[in-house]
Amino acid sequence: MEMAELLDPTDLMFREHDQDSRKVAELAELFAEGEYAPIVVVAETLEIIDGHHRARAAIVNGHQIQAVTITQADYQRLSAAGYDDMEVAFAALLLDGESDTAYSIDAAFGGIVAPRGLAAYDIL
Repeated sequence: MEMAELLDPTDLMFREHDQDSRKVAELAELFAEGEYAPIVVVAETLEIIDGHHRARAAIVNGHQIQAVTITQADYQRLSAAGYDDMEVAFAALLLDGESDTAYSIDAAFGGIVAPRGLAAYDIL
């Protein structure tokens, strides 16, 4: 696990290519000053695990975006153990000290991410 760093969002690999344009526009307006919640990416590939809409909003605004990275090996280990991307992102954010962002993911999914996300965190 590495510390969060600023990345050019145009360098990122989007796995979800169907971001809701209204949500991207809302986020672009909300984060017009460039203060985005960090996204989570795989360090070696820059593949986005969580934060596709925020990354698109950063592109719209011409900003860099803070990203928490997880190694490919850790991502594969957690995925093989049955953890989904939101649980992996939760764990990576916690490990990097981004607990507010981690728990906002949990809240967005109705509180179902944290229990297994905490278990994934324990593995990391």
